[in-house]
Amino acid sequence: MNNSQICVIILGLHYNGYSISRNLRANGYEVVGIDYTRSVGSFSKDINFYKVDYPLSKDSFETTLKKIINKFSNKCTKFVLFPTSDFWVYSLGCLDSSIISNFIKAYEDSKKVLSLLNKSTELNLSENILTRPKILDFNSALNKIQEGSSVCVKNSFKYTVKNGVIEELKNLEKYRFIEVKDKETLFQINEECYKNEIPIIFQELITSFSSDMRTIGICSVNGKLLGLVYGQKIRGRPFRYGDCIAGKLEETPKWALSIAEEFVSEYEYTGIAEIELIEKDGKLNLLEINPRSWSWIGTTFYSEAPLPLILLEALCSSNANKEQTKDIKINNSDIFFVKFLEDFQFFYIWSMFDKYKKKIKETTSTMDILKSKKVFIVDFNFSDPISLIYSFLDSLKIFLKSFISTIKNDD
Repeated sequence: MNNSQICVIILGLHYNGYSISRNLRANGYEVVGIDYTRSVGSFSKDINFYKVDYPLSKDSFETTLKKIINKFSNKCTKFVLFPTSDFWVYSLGCLDSSIISNFIKAYEDSKKVLSLLNKSTELNLSENILTRPKILDFNSALNKIQEGSSVCVKNSFKYTVKNGVIEELKNLEKYRFIEVKDKETLFQINEECYKNEIPIIFQELITSFSSDMRTIGICSVNGKLLGLVYGQKIRGRPFRYGDCIAGKLEETPKWALSIAEEFVSEYEYTGIAEIELIEKDGKLNLLEINPRSWSWIGTTFYSEAPLPLILLEALCSSNANKEQTKDIKINNSDIFFVKFLEDFQFFYIWSMFDKYKKKIKETTSTMDILKSKKVFIVDFNFSDPISLIYSFLDSLKIFLKSFISTIKNDD
């Protein structure tokens, strides 16, 4: 089947979804985007964009899908739903919409997989390779602090469903990651979250930086692993725990293959997933498993394992319902990723005022990344001018926010 006869509906158009969309378009797919907000991909000339109501209702979503089918059914014979964020994976699993049966699902929405979105869930992976920071109850967290250790407090779940309407809980950013060193702060945070109905977990703290983060990226169908990549963050912002603004795919170690095969088999997984690890003191610590693509997945299109293409080929081929016997495609090449406009100002300007300045300067510089043989720049695409303008404006907002934060001497 010709790729132009396949309509891929990307749900979520931030830089993650935008990266997937523009590369699928380059490979001949018809690309449609759905989101409840305007972000970089919604302005792309290569994406047919549809905005849905927020909070998200079943009626709004179904109406949008029907519009897409009516518009593209004259040239597309297959329609694929491809969520790229936690919100959209959760929404597709909760909406209970009969119209979804008309689409090929490039995701997994079993209860077992959806439970991964709740960070208090125990992960069903063996511990012969990995360890996981222990989740603590309040009293155990208090005991840790009284013994002189710090603990990590973070939001465990983001969404609520009321009367069939889905939305994200408010005021979550503050509780994304908090290092707690004293019992007064622990009691204060616990009381705040209880009062505001914000679910949190207490967890053992691994003192680390974003440069210690490792990613195993997989795609699979019905529990059969089809594609695998491995990489590391170079920088996140904030530098301790922030989202990736510079990273690198590299040779995939054999242990990553073992972990990936165990995961897809245990969860009978279909779709793309990210397994997040921290490598510290020679140990691999399992942080979380995200049942969707991640912020720098666009890098895989330049690798030996372009995960979205592998997944779509498997789901949409004439043999899609037959047993998959293909070899696993594994990346062993070095490919860099950079969110250039943000990383450049962070590395060369704002890191000068960061308390982890020395550690940041030990990482690969923005310009050295640009000089590498293979690099994917997610926010600097001259062939897509409106999205490029959005990226510049987004970068300007980050610059102003950073400037104000520096003047106030915020951490």
